[in-house]
Amino acid sequence: MSCRHGWARTGSPSPALSLSLSLSLSLSLSLSLSLSLSLSLSLSLSSATATATATATAAAHSCGVPGNRYAIRTRTVTAVTPDVVRALLDAGSALTSPLSGITIPPSHGAAARLLAAERHYDRHAIFSAAPLPTRDRP
Repeated sequence: MSCRHGWARTGSPSPALSLSLSLSLSLSLSLSLSLSLSLSLSLSLSSATATATATATAAAHSCGVPGNRYAIRTRTVTAVTPDVVRALLDAGSALTSPLSGITIPPSHGAAARLLAAERHYDRHAIFSAAPLPTRDRP
């Protein structure tokens, strides 16, 4: 299931959703800088606490249901390595709720059009993923 702004959302865990997430990340990998940096992305869906900001963010990006509570904990990586892809697929298949998901925000805007070496900040590409745990309204 896709949300507005190109965010990917995995609803209930299923092989088809994991496969589409894998293909999406493989495309990002082929278009990005290939760095031999091995990062492990630890996605903890159950320890996050719900905040009003996270709920507003989820609702604003059409990934959320108005009234549900969300907690967004963004993880930033400098390259989409096989370890990162594996961590995302593992997290997507271990969701604790069919309402939960993992968002992958797109890189867009003026900063995304500049080469990393031309920026005054962050001299490397940045990718982020955010687990989006949720629960029904009380």
